[in-house]
Amino acid sequence: MTKNEYLEALERALHNTDDDAKAELISDFEEHFAVGKANGRTDDDIIASLGLVEDLIAALDLPPKKMSTPKPDSNAQTFAGITSVEVDSLHAEVSVTASNDEWTRVRLKSDGKLVDKLAYSTEVVQRGQTLSIKVEPIKRFFLSSASDLTIEVAIASTVQQVRLESASGDVHVADLALQQLNVRSASGDVHAHRVNAHRLDGTTASGDFHLEGCRGELAINTASGGVFAKLHEATQVQMRSASGDLNFEGRCPNVSINTASGDGRLDVIGADQITIHTVSGDFDIDVDRANEGLSAVMKSVSGDLVVRSPEGTFQADRHHDAITIKGGAVRINLKSVSADFKIHQHH
Repeated sequence: MTKNEYLEALERALHNTDDDAKAELISDFEEHFAVGKANGRTDDDIIASLGLVEDLIAALDLPPKKMSTPKPDSNAQTFAGITSVEVDSLHAEVSVTASNDEWTRVRLKSDGKLVDKLAYSTEVVQRGQTLSIKVEPIKRFFLSSASDLTIEVAIASTVQQVRLESASGDVHVADLALQQLNVRSASGDVHAHRVNAHRLDGTTASGDFHLEGCRGELAINTASGGVFAKLHEATQVQMRSASGDLNFEGRCPNVSINTASGDGRLDVIGADQITIHTVSGDFDIDVDRANEGLSAVMKSVSGDLVVRSPEGTFQADRHHDAITIKGGAVRINLKSVSADFKIHQHH
């Protein structure tokens, strides 16, 4: 088969396709053949790598010719009885929200060229009560990239566990009630809004975490990404980073921070204990319960410790010291090489 014969077969197969989408796709295939020729490929090589026209058309899920009455979105898949969702999204962005009924729905959306869909394969499989979604690259189209792919998942209230993995795509999670949310990303950012979970686990290499209005035990581990948690409510918060900044605002009795050089700010209501281990990262700490006092213990080579409360301003006069105010109910343990700590206690 020649290039022209292949394109003619493609055009025939697109007879029920929207005219704009049809014109775009044929143009993209023309360019694909041109790029292949420029790279020393023959028509036979290019056609063999593309495969059958019918298979390509089925993979693209193209829009039909415009009708007077719009048809429902054929790109959405619906599942019942799901309690666990797992997404391995590669470079695609992921959006997870609550369903408005008892069905879990998956929709794949590409904002790029139609042929971008040929750059990856997406597997959506229900195994028992677990829904698994996986994206993998396919090296058969020179012009393709999966950068514009978005995986949209609307989960039913029966779903209690969600696990999301991404290489570079951002992850967005909102308005969920779960037992556990687990997010792993290399460079993609993680955004969570109004998520109520027993436990939220997150791991990134360089991606940032942005959390607002969430509830649940929080455990975050990142190399260089930052953490920005606002209006969070938890029984325990653990954050670990090599160089990213760590910031927390909310209600929690027990906060633990471990970082090498990342700076941070904590604004904690109802704190019983705050522990910070850092090499050089500076921290500002704001706590309440001034009527019960606090106990701040610092071990440092050269860092400074300053405490401001309604009782006055206190500063450690050496680098291994403790400052105790009233009953010392709020316990703050600090360990560093050269970091400075500023603590403010208010009513």
